[in-house]
Amino acid sequence: SAICRNMQEFRVGSLSLNTHMGQFLEAKVEAAETVSEKAPETLKQARDGKPDDLKKLKGVGPKLEATLHELGFFHFDQVASWGPGEVAWVDSRLKFKGRIERDGWIEQAKLLASGGETEFSKRVEAGEVASSKSED
Repeated sequence: SAICRNMQEFRVGSLSLNTHMGQFLEAKVEAAETVSEKAPETLKQARDGKPDDLKKLKGVGPKLEATLHELGFFHFDQVASWGPGEVAWVDSRLKFKGRIERDGWIEQAKLLASGGETEFSKRVEAGEVASSKSED
């Protein structure tokens, strides 16, 4: 019947789409692995002595924020400006490879640098994220 034929076409189309998605994701991973590292612009200290609260980026707790400061990153606009080469450079210096892309730091940082908020940053601001509280 026409319904059975449509269902078969749908299943074949879905399998084809899944195959294409799998190939796309594999290609993206391969491309990420072949990106050459490019050292981002860093700072010796926060501008005006006032760093942004990088713990507002999902996946950044106090220890990772300290590591980012040691690497020379204090502000959302710095993170927002990273391209693939800079991401590869920073990623190679972090313990959790892939975290920048997995947690979407660049997109979050762009929003936060422009004065916006994310759902996560609102929760941090409200003190609802234990891992984002200062250790002092």
